[in-house]
Amino acid sequence: MCNQKTQLPDQVDIKDRFDLSKYQAAQPLIYLSSQEKTEVAEIRRNDYIVMHPYCSNKDNWFQVFMDLKKIVDIIIEESGKKLVVVGGSTSTCRRSVRQDEKMVYADYKKQWHEEIFDYEREGLINLVNKTNSRVAAALTSTASFYVGTHSCYS
Repeated sequence: MCNQKTQLPDQVDIKDRFDLSKYQAAQPLIYLSSQEKTEVAEIRRNDYIVMHPYCSNKDNWFQVFMDLKKIVDIIIEESGKKLVVVGGSTSTCRRSVRQDEKMVYADYKKQWHEEIFDYEREGLINLVNKTNSRVAAALTSTASFYVGTHSCYS
């Protein structure tokens, strides 16, 4: 696995990179408390994108390969939308492994993964370690676009 940071081009036009018309989503049922509903409704007043740059394997976090702050800046500036960054520190004690051509869960040493994103700027709503997975999922389900790892919600 490569541990070098990826160099980003100076100009990235998100509209040319992603054809949103190819994707469809169904609204999942997510039950929120009245306080959570208020939090979600406040963010949903504007068009927004959700980013979850973390996953259970710290080696695959966005920051390992890229300048996360630069990615945030590019998304906000090029899209003209608010960006909601979600994630939360977690302990991981299971992982999936391939065994006899099937994916199975295997217990392994419990590890604490502290997800930290200490960046603030206009257009950024930083919810890392500030909300729960229900709010993050509710926001993700109605976002204009999602940027994240393949396993961040597993």
